[in-house]
Amino acid sequence: ILGRFGFEIAFALAGANAGVSIYPSLYSGTRRYIAGFRYDRVLGRWRYLDSDGNWQSIGNAVPLDYSGYAYHFLKLVADFSTLKYVRAMANEQTILLSDYGLLDSANTESPRLNLQIVAESLGYASQTVYLDDVIITQNEP
Repeated sequence: ILGRFGFEIAFALAGANAGVSIYPSLYSGTRRYIAGFRYDRVLGRWRYLDSDGNWQSIGNAVPLDYSGYAYHFLKLVADFSTLKYVRAMANEQTILLSDYGLLDSANTESPRLNLQIVAESLGYASQTVYLDDVIITQNEP
């Protein structure tokens, strides 16, 4: 299953404190490789999960619509053969990530490809996130 994969979602945020993160991961049977990408509403920046498991800011984000009526597009491309990010695309922005490595840790779970999508809320109040069109592609350019 090694190679470049694209992980794409469309989402709408119904509240100023709502957010979404994506975490694609590959389990090899001996290792787990994790990528992560999200919008940091407080900083107004996109963030990626670095090879040490910490969130790093990259690129200024175009402000997102929180009305719940506008869908946003997010795609993250990761290369599991080189263990590096490739790029992220968010609405009309493309952010090059090819200098950054994926999080790599020991793991003996069965080999598989996994995508975790997390709806987030700042604070204690529940927020609504609408998801649509979850697409995983292989052999990304």
